[in-house]
Formats: sequence, C-alpha cells, structure tokens
Amino acid sequence: PMVVDAPDVTALEAQKSNEVGPVAEAGAQLFQMGFTDAEMVTLVLEKHGPDLDACARDLSTLSDWGSLLADLREMGFEDVEKNKRLVVKHNGSLKSTIRELVSDK
Repeated sequence: PMVVDAPDVTALEAQKSNEVGPVAEAGAQLFQMGFTDAEMVTLVLEKHGPDLDACARDLSTLSDWGSLLADLREMGFEDVEKNKRLVVKHNGSLKSTIRELVSDK
C-alpha cells in the first residue's frame, strides 16, 4: 500500500489564521467576551478594525444608549438597525445622529 503523508497540521493552522486576519480574530474575541449581536460586532469592527478595546468600549456603551435609541424611535426614526449604526458612528451624539438621519431622508 502507498503511504500518503498527512498534511502538516501546524502549517494548515498557520495558513488558516493568516486568512482569518486580525479583524476576524478580534470579532471572535468579542463574541467570547459576551458581545453576541453579530451586526453590532460587525459595525464596531468596521469602525475600529482589530482594536479590541475600542470595539468593546463601543459595544458596552451601546447598552447605555438604549434610551437614546428609544428617543429616536419616538421621533419617528423607525429603522432600529440604522439608528444603532449611526449612534455607534457618532459615538452616542444624538445631534449628529439626527443630522445624518434627516439628511438621508
């Protein structure tokens, strides 16, 4: 019988981790930290890249922005996901968020 060499597992793992990249790695770490809203994790990764501290800070602060998001809904801005995205983009600034929401309409 012919012996076939098994692929070098460490080489495959190294290749895999190179393909994943630092942003995906940061995303996996954020999920492990308990931030499980995939869309919000993606938003902060787009904003901060692999800066885990900045991403975690925004995700933690987002829970504090619940009343701001409720205010936006009461004002007639019904697209919750868009509101979340803009609140993250504008670091919780209601004024800047509304300005962009109004300019989009």
